[in-house]
Amino acid sequence: MLYERGDGVPQSLLDAYKWYVIAAAAGDNSAQQRAAVLATQLSDIDRTAAQKSAQGFKPQPLNRATNVPPELADLASQ
Repeated sequence: MLYERGDGVPQSLLDAYKWYVIAAAAGDNSAQQRAAVLATQLSDIDRTAAQKSAQGFKPQPLNRATNVPPELADLASQ
């Protein structure tokens, strides 16, 4: 939705469509509906490219340390 709206990222219907397709494949019904809407707004070439990119997406294992803020001392040493 962020890509569709351009909220915090450059607006890109192609990227929005890609992520909706990924979420829809994981069972998200809302994403499936949004992908269907955006599919009508993309060219055949863009839609095909986004679908190919979505098919190549492989989720990475969760790294909980990613969301742990650094300690002040760690920032000072950089």
